[in-house]
Amino acid sequence: MVIDSGFSASQMGTTEDFSTFTFGKDFAGGSGATGFQITPRGEALVAVKVTNNSGPGTLRRSTGFNPDTMDATSWATVLNASKNGAHIDGRRDLTPWSFAPLASPAAGAGYVAEYDGNLAWESLNDGATWAPIFDLQIVRPGANHVHAVAYDRYDDRVWGSVGDTSFAGIYYCNREDIDGLNTSWTLLPGSNSAAWQVTTIVPMPAAVVFLSDATNSGVFRAPRAGFRAYRPLTVAVGLPGTGLIGAHAFQAAEDQPAYLTFYQSGSGQTPRIISTTDGEHFATVYTDSSTVASGRPGVHSHRRP
Repeated sequence: MVIDSGFSASQMGTTEDFSTFTFGKDFAGGSGATGFQITPRGEALVAVKVTNNSGPGTLRRSTGFNPDTMDATSWATVLNASKNGAHIDGRRDLTPWSFAPLASPAAGAGYVAEYDGNLAWESLNDGATWAPIFDLQIVRPGANHVHAVAYDRYDDRVWGSVGDTSFAGIYYCNREDIDGLNTSWTLLPGSNSAAWQVTTIVPMPAAVVFLSDATNSGVFRAPRAGFRAYRPLTVAVGLPGTGLIGAHAFQAAEDQPAYLTFYQSGSGQTPRIISTTDGEHFATVYTDSSTVASGRPGVHSHRRP
C-alpha cells in the first residue's frame, strides 16, 4: 500500500498493515506533497505545493523509483505551475484517471491541471515532459480557475472542468485532435451554470461521473449513448444540505469500484464515501458518525495499492 502525505506534510510513506510504516522521500523546506501517482512505466509523480503560496507548485518525477523505500535514484522537476499559489491538486488533477493505460489508443499519455491556475497539460513520454493544451483565459474567459482534468479510456477523450459559479463548465476534446493551446474544447450541454460546478471527473463504463461542490452538491453523470455520445447531464446522487464538497476519487484497477469522497467545508454536515462499479449504480458505503466543523475535511481516500 502506497500512501501520500496530504496537504500538511511533505514525506511519502508505505505500509502493508497500517501499523508499520516505511518513510522515503521528503519534499520539505516550506512545501507539502499534494498528490502522488505511479506512471504507466513505473515511475512516481509527486505534486508539491509551496505551503505559503509564495511560489508556484511543481510536479516532480522520479528516475528509478522503488516502492519499497518510497524513494528513487533521482528526482527532477518536470512541471511548474503558471503562477504563485497555483498547484497540481492530487484530489482532482493528479488521479488514477490522469494516465491512459498502455493498451489504450493513447498508449500511456498523461494529463494534469493546476488548481487556482489557468492551465492543463499533456505528456506523451510517461510524464518526463509536459506541454499546455488548455488555457482557461482562452476557453472560458472570466472563470476563476481550472478544477479537474481526466482521461476517458472509453471514448479516448480528455475531460476538464472549470469554475466558479456562473462561469462553471465541463469541457471535452478528442485526444487525437489535441494541438497544444490551439486545441478546440467542446462545452458539455447544460453544464455551464453554478448548479453543475464540478470538482472531480471519473470516467466509468456506463457514464462519465462528476463530483460537485455546488450549492446542492452531489454526484452527477453524463450517461453514455454510444461511442462519444451522451444522454443529458443528470443528478445520480443528491446530497443533503450545503457545503459537502466532492474531492477525492480513487479506483485501484479498472475492474474495481471507484470510491467518491465528500468532505465538509462550510456548515456542519457528515462527510461520506460513495462507490460505483460502472457509473450507473451507486451506493453510500460510509458516513461519518458526526458532523465536521467548518473548513475541516472529513474523509480522504488513500492513493494506490
